[in-house]
Amino acid sequence: MNRKLALNYITFQTPIGWLVVAESPDGIALVDFLGQGCPAREAVISAVLRYYPDAALSPG
Repeated sequence: MNRKLALNYITFQTPIGWLVVAESPDGIALVDFLGQGCPAREAVISAVLRYYPDAALSPG
């Protein structure tokens, strides 16, 4: 299934590079490490997420 998602994200600058944490309104999450060569904070970050709607994401 391919679809575009709007992701709300925040970036953290760490001593070894940039960490990106994002989530969609559907609760799909992304955590990515960009390393030292991170684009400017205002840059658009795009990613390919694999979505498995039948997978159990949490216990219970």
